[in-house]
Amino acid sequence: MLSGSAKGAATLQLEDGNSVMLFGMNSGKLKAYQPKNNSLGVVALNADDASAIVTTRNGKQTKYEFPYGNTYLGNSSRTLKYQKENTSEIRITNFRGESRTLDLSSSL
Repeated sequence: MLSGSAKGAATLQLEDGNSVMLFGMNSGKLKAYQPKNNSLGVVALNADDASAIVTTRNGKQTKYEFPYGNTYLGNSSRTLKYQKENTSEIRITNFRGESRTLDLSSSL
């Protein structure tokens, strides 16, 4: 839990898949936190990736879109985060309609 009043927040993705959350405080120093629970997997997206369909182990599918922002702070991180223990497949489609599939069913 963050104490105090924050004026900005950012998440940094580390090379090892972990993340660090940064909070700029209205009065005081920058605060950094690293989540203890590493249940999220991260897929680095290509520059031309447009969307992904994430399939869970029970068959439910969710579509995510990766738009490019048109303002200073409006850009996507170009990463997709997913629940490691509950995801069986990720199908990523680029702007040309070409797809690639990441099979995660054997990653238990």
